[in-house]
Amino acid sequence: MNEFKNNDYILIKEMKDEFNFKPMIGRVTHIDGIGQIHGTWSGLAVIPEVDNYEVLPTSRYELYTLAEENKSKLYGINFLVDFYI
Repeated sequence: MNEFKNNDYILIKEMKDEFNFKPMIGRVTHIDGIGQIHGTWSGLAVIPEVDNYEVLPTSRYELYTLAEENKSKLYGINFLVDFYI
């Protein structure tokens, strides 16, 4: 998997054993003592060795920050950026 740090934005593609999970994007808020990733996406922690995710390009962070401030969905913003690129 990718390396990550606090305040990175990640796209969570799949969370094992979460059967109704839909892909989402969020900002990493902290990494706990056993290496699980916590963030703005939900109450669930991402487990790096188990779940499927990717760190998004830092060139998009300013856009994601603006989207969060305006309560816009990050997944939709990311989809539009990918579409136009």
